Amino acid sequence: MSNWSKGGWLFRSFLVCLLAIGLAYLISFALNRVNGEVKVFNPLGDLFSKSKGAEEAIGSNADIDLSIPSPDSEDHFDETSYMSDSIPSPNDSEEISPLVEEPGDSLSILVDYTPNRDGITRLRKWLEDSGTTPLHIAFFSDSFTEGDILVADLRRMLQQKYGGKGVGYLPLTSPTARFRTSIKHRFSGQWKAHTLLEKGVYTASGQYDHLSGNGEVTFKMRSPVDRVALLYQNKSASVLTTTINDTIVSSHDLSATADGALALWEERGQNISSLKLSVQSDDIDIHGIYLDGASGVSVDNMSRRGASGGELIRLNDALCSEMSGVRDYRFIILSFGLNALSTEENGDDYYWYYRKMKKSLEHIKALYPDAVVLLLSVSDRATIEEGNVTTLKGVYKVRAIQKKLAKEEGCLYWDTYKVIQVLGGVKILVEKGWMAKDYTHLSGAGGRQLAKRLYLSLVEE
Repeated sequence: MSNWSKGGWLFRSFLVCLLAIGLAYLISFALNRVNGEVKVFNPLGDLFSKSKGAEEAIGSNADIDLSIPSPDSEDHFDETSYMSDSIPSPNDSEEISPLVEEPGDSLSILVDYTPNRDGITRLRKWLEDSGTTPLHIAFFSDSFTEGDILVADLRRMLQQKYGGKGVGYLPLTSPTARFRTSIKHRFSGQWKAHTLLEKGVYTASGQYDHLSGNGEVTFKMRSPVDRVALLYQNKSASVLTTTINDTIVSSHDLSATADGALALWEERGQNISSLKLSVQSDDIDIHGIYLDGASGVSVDNMSRRGASGGELIRLNDALCSEMSGVRDYRFIILSFGLNALSTEENGDDYYWYYRKMKKSLEHIKALYPDAVVLLLSVSDRATIEEGNVTTLKGVYKVRAIQKKLAKEEGCLYWDTYKVIQVLGGVKILVEKGWMAKDYTHLSGAGGRQLAKRLYLSLVEE
């Protein structure tokens, strides 16, 4: 082929490509005009903006613009405005306030919406009195706190100030057991876990482990506890063998319980640093184990991967009442919202989430009418769009709904999203190693930062 023919072929190919790109641009422009918006045609950006390579670049301190605007105040957010789509826009701005309590101030991190505005006062009194009357705290959450992230540090700080021992509640089996650092937890045998994500009859723990056959569970504590309590329902006689501190071996007959009643086995009065449970049973449901001190504060982490908070409606009234001798919760923390968010901008108003969470909050308050309830807002969840880290628009809608619910149901409200912004936003947190590269979940170090600020909000005047 001659040089001229090669050149002509290249020139004609270039013209064809140019015409194709121009035609694609015109079609894209026309279609987006029909949809009421214009998107700049960017074939390379469309191909690579959400690629793995882009995600790795963001996670490795790449110099990429961050756009995480703050919504404006939701002070005037009521049901009428909500139904008319008056949700705070992600384009609105809001000055981030200091991490201090300013009751009635919509810009504060912690706001008291309890009926007499005395929720934080009551909590602090219970904390001060926990040396004589133990204070049991329930922390319901999704994967944001799985592995005891955030909760372990909050528990540690509360116990250092007010007393208390142990991690509190644990399920007998857990998908996060191997990376939980607050306790060493291993299990084996014919266990089958059931959680609130499926229909069933649950205590406040939201999980029971069924056993037909033989099962074993071991715990090694970071520091000794004084009390071990096991809650169960037993349809046939079972045998429990316990080994305490690797030396003290005991056998216990667990009688069958009538009509689905909840039974308790407990051990008190020893410095227990390790525990092995060996269970033989044809049919037993174990609703959890509790590792505590005789006084002070306990914080039970009931986190559940995939939960949205709506599942709490499945907590059984009778079982929660029966377990009050072991756990009469007076302070309850709810941290949900991440799993409600859609990664696509589909115009969702999230009213379905409002309805579900309202029912769950009403149910929790009916189960524990004397408790103070703290609702933590959704934190932040971001995606990579054309090289930028951008907060999902649903974050602002869900956050506004949560504040509305706190007002309606008389709860304390703590703005987790705002704290994330005070710490620098998701991009900075990822760069510091405080958040995972999914721009959603905290690392242990990030959980520690949030726990410090939550602790100060709850405890300091």
